[in-house]
Amino acid sequence: MREYKLVVLGSGGVGKSALTVQFVQGIFVGKYDPTIEDCYRKEVEIDGVHCMLEILDTAGTEQFTAMRDLYMKNGQGFVLVYSITSQATFNDLVDIKDQIMRVKDIGSEIPLVLVGNKCDLEDERAVGKNQGDSLARSFGCTFLETSAKLEINVNEIFFDLIRQINRKTKQPKQTKQVSSQDYNHAEPQADYNYGQSSAYYDDRPTTGRIKDCCVLL
Repeated sequence: MREYKLVVLGSGGVGKSALTVQFVQGIFVGKYDPTIEDCYRKEVEIDGVHCMLEILDTAGTEQFTAMRDLYMKNGQGFVLVYSITSQATFNDLVDIKDQIMRVKDIGSEIPLVLVGNKCDLEDERAVGKNQGDSLARSFGCTFLETSAKLEINVNEIFFDLIRQINRKTKQPKQTKQVSSQDYNHAEPQADYNYGQSSAYYDDRPTTGRIKDCCVLL
């Protein structure tokens, strides 16, 4: 079974943890609790292939930004998240993308998804969808507006990222296709092991928690 190391990045309070937990556990965490580092594992089937996803939910606060170089060095694909209710969180992503490019040092071919979260808060929108489209074009990546609360485009984030990684590494073409409808109706099983040491990075501090989930989509 192939393993994928994915990293979720963005400013504090944009919903990185809410998106990750919604994808892995199928629940919405509405209360904001600043993350230092959490690592989640989930087994899925994508295009007929069983995959183990290791998803690192990173800190958005400034005091933990020194850890980002390590995350970026080891990550294979990246989710860059902003809140559509905050222009500042949108602006922050340019520096984060530049940091990824600097650390990876592999040119522009980096699997990446740009995510405008909290699209359920349309009345509070501060960042237009056209701005997200424009930034994604400049990054050369996929753009999705999402809602962790309403489960809008949550699964699509991670499935798109895995497909980007597979294309980049020239994986054999698979025969089974998974539709957007399949994404929206997939339900994770509540099967988690807490308190295990994380194997996400061999050389990083073990400050986070690891959660396991096995799901066939």
